[in-house]
Amino acid sequence: IRFFLTCVVCSSLLYSFNFGKYIDKTVQEVAKTDRGYLEWMLKQKKQNEADEEDWIYTLEYYLQK
Repeated sequence: IRFFLTCVVCSSLLYSFNFGKYIDKTVQEVAKTDRGYLEWMLKQKKQNEADEEDWIYTLEYYLQK
């Protein structure tokens, strides 16, 4: 039960885009070529955080690199 509860609150690091301007590109690829897009996307996701924790975690991760 302890393992299950720990995993429920963990965010996932997403690998690629399945929508929009960069469909089928990896987040890492976009971070190298269009960092401004990730910064814009993070701002949008933070304005409406409901069900966006994985994207927020992913974007913050790649923007720290």
